[in-house]
Amino acid sequence: FARAITSESDPCGFQASLSPVVEWGTDRLMDWASRLGTLWAEDAAQLISEEGITGKDLANYYVDTDSGGGNSYPSELLISCSSKYQSIDKASFAKAISALCAKGYLSTVGVVKVQGQVSIGDDRTVSLVDFAGQAEFLVSHQLLLSSLHTLCLIIQPAPSFESSDHRHFGSWAYWCKFLASLGDRRR
Repeated sequence: FARAITSESDPCGFQASLSPVVEWGTDRLMDWASRLGTLWAEDAAQLISEEGITGKDLANYYVDTDSGGGNSYPSELLISCSSKYQSIDKASFAKAISALCAKGYLSTVGVVKVQGQVSIGDDRTVSLVDFAGQAEFLVSHQLLLSSLHTLCLIIQPAPSFESSDHRHFGSWAYWCKFLASLGDRRR
């Protein structure tokens, strides 16, 4: 979200950043792959482009032995189509694809300071920091959110308000309580 709002050249657009992985097109997957932070990320993006891979195709590129994304290995299809890209670590790429599919959407891991700034008036700009929502990052969030000059924006998928069966149902209330628990730290 934060990257989409500050990027002047967001090829996939803000709405694409909120879409389920199965709805992603080739361009969105290429963008994801190029940001994997590996030496072979650009080759992975090129492979996705040349093969025309979309989100609905991803399940064909890994074999998952435990349905959680932890024990995945490359499928025969990934091995065969990536043979001309020797730099790609096929096992790691399969795990990355599996983890993305298991989650079903793109999300932040940890804390990411977004490049660029957003103008809020004639003479003011703000920097954006994207915080992960996973429980394992709450301790670092407490430390980083203790600034005097912090404004928090909670972003939650709209469909999660409609159904108590949705995986994010209730997270809005949780995050409001979490932020309120930080209290006034100016004392």
